[in-house]
Amino acid sequence: MKVFCIHGAFSTFRSFNYIINVIDNRNNLKHSNFTGFMPISYNMNETLNNITDRTFKEINECNDEKVIVIGHSLGGLIAADLAQNCKKISHCITISTPFGGVTPFHGGDIATKISFYYSNYLMKIRNTKFLCPVTPIISSLDNVVSISSQTVRSDLYYHEYPLNHFEILLEYEIALIIENIIVNEINPIKEL
Repeated sequence: MKVFCIHGAFSTFRSFNYIINVIDNRNNLKHSNFTGFMPISYNMNETLNNITDRTFKEINECNDEKVIVIGHSLGGLIAADLAQNCKKISHCITISTPFGGVTPFHGGDIATKISFYYSNYLMKIRNTKFLCPVTPIISSLDNVVSISSQTVRSDLYYHEYPLNHFEILLEYEIALIIENIIVNEINPIKEL
């Protein structure tokens, strides 16, 4: 099982380094069919549909039977879109994701671009059913994405942490949540 990591706008895969290091150092996935973390990189000159289509193809071409996607901020929107369309995804984790868009006050110029240019993309993500479980992790002290934007979907159970938009990626407990999801997807609990 691979875990595809999709970074936020103007960031890189390295934003997941702390989480990956915590999980790797705990060695709980050492003797399993976990095959590693895969970076999904993009730049802001690409359309979200192009990024999603490219990632969808990459997921479907990997040899793993099922995968997990994790996305931070804008990457969470891409991960959510994939979770609505790709049957190979067994779980989606979103972190500080602006399901409701970003206001110019919180996100500056990128907010205008996301909210205006991607309004149809945002509407689709807000209104389409997921094909797999989704675990949204929200940062309640977020200085980029408002709580109301992170919690706009009423069909999800949110995990809220009093951290800002970037600190949340450096939180040990977040790494443990992600590790537990990976473990449970590899070895699902069977109902009696």
